[in-house]
Amino acid sequence: MYYLKVKKRIPCKPDVSRLVRIVFIAFFLFAPYCLFAQDATVSISVKQVSLKELLAEIEKKSDIRFSYIDENLGNDKDITLSVRNESIESLLNKILPGKGFEFIKTGNTIAIKKIN
Repeated sequence: MYYLKVKKRIPCKPDVSRLVRIVFIAFFLFAPYCLFAQDATVSISVKQVSLKELLAEIEKKSDIRFSYIDENLGNDKDITLSVRNESIESLLNKILPGKGFEFIKTGNTIAIKKIN
């Protein structure tokens, strides 16, 4: 008896052009989102609110999310402000240092922490 061995050849050539297309598509899909997060502006008018309430209001009106330790923020309702089309970073730079906080921005998340 004779057995016939058949080997199938499967091409292993990498499809570089396909990979390049995928990278370009991913870049152009996500680039506008990243650019928007950098220039996020907000219009807010609040009277006698706590820092926690202000951050919640900013979250409602933008794609920015905040991360903080709840106990550190306190419950003092001493923030009154009215801003139009102001960048979120500029707004935080006005409010946080006076309350003993600073922030670190990563993408569309902002971490609030106490100044050491």
